[in-house]
Order: sequence, then structure tokens, then C-alpha cells
Amino acid sequence: MAIAINGSGTVTGISVGGLPDGIVDNDTLANTTIAEGKLAANVNTIQYADQWRLHTYFDGDSAPISSNLERIDNGSPGLIGSAMAVSSGIWTFPATGIWSIRFDRLCSIHDATNAWSETIIRCSTDNFSSSYLGADHYPALGYGVGANHDYKYSGCQYQFDVVNTSTHKCRFDVNNQSNNTSAVRTYGHTDINVTYFTFIRLGDT
Repeated sequence: MAIAINGSGTVTGISVGGLPDGIVDNDTLANTTIAEGKLAANVNTIQYADQWRLHTYFDGDSAPISSNLERIDNGSPGLIGSAMAVSSGIWTFPATGIWSIRFDRLCSIHDATNAWSETIIRCSTDNFSSSYLGADHYPALGYGVGANHDYKYSGCQYQFDVVNTSTHKCRFDVNNQSNNTSAVRTYGHTDINVTYFTFIRLGDT
């Protein structure tokens, strides 16, 4: 069929794919004309999301937290894509991109000489030959010692641009004011999220 420009302002005779490549760009398309179902796979969607927890408590400092870690494995855990990997407390991402990292922690004071405890996300761009502080939170613990401990929630979050999965990594630290190893307890549980770590890939690097 020959291409015809009709008096009504329509064009007929153009087959599917008949327009030259690049002739239609984003500005040519009207707003809200492309339905989400027409998008290619993994466009405008979260491709990776993972969550881990501490399953057993520990006392004192830990830099990094390197043991008693498990992926959420009860109920209906919501893993999307490939899981995070951890070795000796150093976390490796399954893909490059902008990642949201969150560290949530339940702790309590056991020593009146300790007034604060740091909840820390540390990141590295050289496989921890060096590192920098991504996020930090100091819960003021007070002085509730003895049988009635002063329980506090502490949490921090950081968006990390993972350019290379071999070099860009993170870890989670706990640092307390007191040198007493039993001054502060960080709680864990194998069935519920008490102290836990959340990783969500937000988009491309």
C-alpha cells in the first residue's frame, strides 16, 4: 500500500517498523501514553531486595558484626533477585547500582559507666583497604542497670553507589562508650527481626 496523507490529518500505508530508527523520541510521545505493561523487563522496577538478621545476641563492641547472621528464612521472606553475600562481616552486593542499606538494632545498657552506643554502617570503595563512615546513630542509653535494663532502638540508613561489586562493599559495626565488654547488649532472634539488615537496589549507578 502506498503511503497517503489524508485530508483528515491521518497517515495510512506505514507498516509496523516502517519508520526510521530514532525518528520518535521521548519528546514526541504524549505524557502517560505508554502503559507499564509495555515496558521492557526490569524497567522501572526493583530488581534486588534482601534482608538478613542477627539470630543471637552479643555483648560489647563488634567491628564488624561477623557471626550469628542469617537470611530471613521464616514466614514469607521477600527476596527479589540474587541474595547478598557476607564473609567475616564484609558484605558483597550481587549487582552494581544505587543501593539503600539499613541497619536496625535493639540494644540495652548493662553498665552505668556507658552512656551511648554507636550503630554504624561503614562503606569501602577498595575492598576495605580503607573505609568511610556511611551512617551513624548514637542512642542515649541512660543508666538503667540491674534487672531493669534500659532498652533502646537504634537505626541508620545510607544510599551507596556500588560501581564495582568486587571493590564496593559495606559492613556493620557497634561501638560503645565503655571498655567494659558487657556494658551493652545487642539483641538477636532467629524468628523475628530484632537486629536486622536491609538491602534494596534502587536503580542504576
